[in-house]
Amino acid sequence: MAQLTPLGAGLTPGNNPHIIRPLSAPPSSVSAASSSSSVSDPTLPKFKVESATVTQLNVEGSKLTATWDFTLLAANPSRKLEPYYSRVQAGVRYQDGCRDVYTLVKNPFPSFVLSRRNQTRVSLRLGVWRQPGRQVAQGISGERKSELVSFGFRLLAKVWFEYSRILPAERGWMLVSCDRVDFDFSGKNGTGEMTSRSGQCDVDYYPILPLGSTYQ
Repeated sequence: MAQLTPLGAGLTPGNNPHIIRPLSAPPSSVSAASSSSSVSDPTLPKFKVESATVTQLNVEGSKLTATWDFTLLAANPSRKLEPYYSRVQAGVRYQDGCRDVYTLVKNPFPSFVLSRRNQTRVSLRLGVWRQPGRQVAQGISGERKSELVSFGFRLLAKVWFEYSRILPAERGWMLVSCDRVDFDFSGKNGTGEMTSRSGQCDVDYYPILPLGSTYQ
């Protein structure tokens, strides 16, 4: 199991680890692409939520408080590509992705490298950044009473794919979407634990095209 390795100076763009804004969509200057047409190797890294908890979940009227702890298992099956991640952002969603529960990374996550044919774990702690409104808060409260609350999780990061020390790296944004993460609140300690049947994630890659080029 590889350990998370901070990026070396000069290898990739600098990363400000202090996330002070909620998760945003990839910039409008990039173009969406499928994995088979975005990079030479069609095998993109795989992500899944390995474990997750929700603590201190409380709703009073329209006010929501909660802390989410997520551990993602990231695997790189490629023999060619070595992705370097920076500018990590994360967000929690509710109600089948229709609304965001805006969050920030309480424990900022640094840049990291996912080595070829290897895997590593990414741990993030999130908390409520902006109140989502009464409708969302009351919906969460109703599910909490039934002892099962479903959230979605997204992670966005800038990524460089390095092929070798000779060939230029390909740049882009990677969006990891885990649309359903179910939390069981049936325990006596009030903590929501992720159920074993949830936590699958999809990965989308958005290449940053050279100035003046046309994506095919």
